Amino acid sequence: MVHIQRIAEALVYLHSLNVIHRDLKSRNVLLDSTKGTKLTDFGVSKEDMEATMTMGVGTFRWMAPEVIKSHKYSVASDIYSFGVILTEFATHLIPYSEEINPENGQRLGDMPIVVKVVAGELTPALGTKCPEWVRLLAMDCLKYDPSTRPTALQLSHRIRTYLRQEYSVV
Repeated sequence: MVHIQRIAEALVYLHSLNVIHRDLKSRNVLLDSTKGTKLTDFGVSKEDMEATMTMGVGTFRWMAPEVIKSHKYSVASDIYSFGVILTEFATHLIPYSEEINPENGQRLGDMPIVVKVVAGELTPALGTKCPEWVRLLAMDCLKYDPSTRPTALQLSHRIRTYLRQEYSVV
């Protein structure tokens, strides 16, 4: 669980510099037992300015609905992607990989997933073994309205508080 704290701290740092990662996903998080957790792949990161936040980049399964819909990035977009990473920690699955088309019993393809995410009808599953505090945190990050998502600083504080209470860590 310390790994998610480190990712949140990296977002606090980036966002304090007005930088948006724009491609936050599990593949861009390196886990190491000795050197800790590292956020990588800043190739599409940009300063948070209106003129730079409209290019369609990133990986759709980790993208916020507003990014898929209008290609508008904000710090809240990174928070949504962080919520998707939380679902991966909880399930050990690629986001939406378990979604089934009720009409044919097949896994949903990319386009139906995108349509449902943009419509606010689908978020990644958290699984049944997900700790309640992680579930609540992820649900806050995955809120459809970007203005209602927590900030990276709020996330970091919530995670740190929980880890101190439950594990005497951080």
